[in-house]
Amino acid sequence: MTGLIEDRELRDMFRAESMEHAQKIEAGLLELERQPEQAPLLEEVFREAHSLKGAARMLGLRDIQNLAHAIETLLGEARQGKAGITAATVAAQLTKLDQIRHLVALAVGD
Repeated sequence: MTGLIEDRELRDMFRAESMEHAQKIEAGLLELERQPEQAPLLEEVFREAHSLKGAARMLGLRDIQNLAHAIETLLGEARQGKAGITAATVAAQLTKLDQIRHLVALAVGD
């Protein structure tokens, strides 16, 4: 369960940072769905998921951390050629991203 981040400054920073990561992940996933062979974009989206996971971990937001890790894992497998980027995999990751956004809203009091 994700609780409210008590420190207001941390809340504001995490709100901005997590929303930026989420927007970049979403845009990247949608572009990868159209052009899955874009290795530099895949790498960029992977880094965004990794950064979001790290920010959540630093604040003890395990649910967000775990969802970001799941996205990162799929992207890592795609980077290694073990998984493909398809409409179905993108849809599943976007669902996780929606869950992350909801949990972020709870954590920052929105």
